[in-house]
Amino acid sequence: MVLFKINGILFANSTVENGKTKCNFTIPDWSAKNYTITAVYADNNQYIRSQDNAILIIQKQDTKITVNNVTVIPGTKTNFTAIITTMNGTRVTEGIVVIKINGKTIGNTTVINGKVNYEYLIPENFRNSKYTLTMKYAENRKYGQSKENAIITIDKRNAVTNLASVTKHIETITLTSKTAMINGNTAFKINEKIILPKIVYGDSNQIFSKRQNPILAII
Repeated sequence: MVLFKINGILFANSTVENGKTKCNFTIPDWSAKNYTITAVYADNNQYIRSQDNAILIIQKQDTKITVNNVTVIPGTKTNFTAIITTMNGTRVTEGIVVIKINGKTIGNTTVINGKVNYEYLIPENFRNSKYTLTMKYAENRKYGQSKENAIITIDKRNAVTNLASVTKHIETITLTSKTAMINGNTAFKINEKIILPKIVYGDSNQIFSKRQNPILAII
């Protein structure tokens, strides 16, 4: 009878046939490192006890992360997603993914069943047409690191503006324009003169005196 131990803990035993023995062993969910295997031949009526050691080397598995390009609108939420697998296509079972935009870290999230889904509010000040999204799977006890870049494309939304008609016989009038935009400017034109009041949470207001003899248009 031969006893097999790993780091001193008994895991299996096997009988000897023609001077040989073997056993099948499924590696548990162990960290990647070196372990000591000990085979102990038990003494009996014919032979005395003997043992020998060997090294079990568990290596970290290489990984691959797949990230999709996204098209977003400033001021709205979007989801950055990624799939993380080993090189043979098996999804990883644990880990953390760090998310960056143009090299700046915006957050991190936990891998669940080989996938991450990170919700992010696109800043209003994103004005460039494209940004670089980087998602990096961090090295851990079982898996090596991997990273991939994707493209964030900024899609400017169309603004629809509603302007109410105004008829007043007073010194001043207030023009109000409503739009779906959160900020920016609305252009009022009076007698071909352009005035640009700012948009604040969808509303744009401008006060005019009757001396301007308003002939109103919105552009």
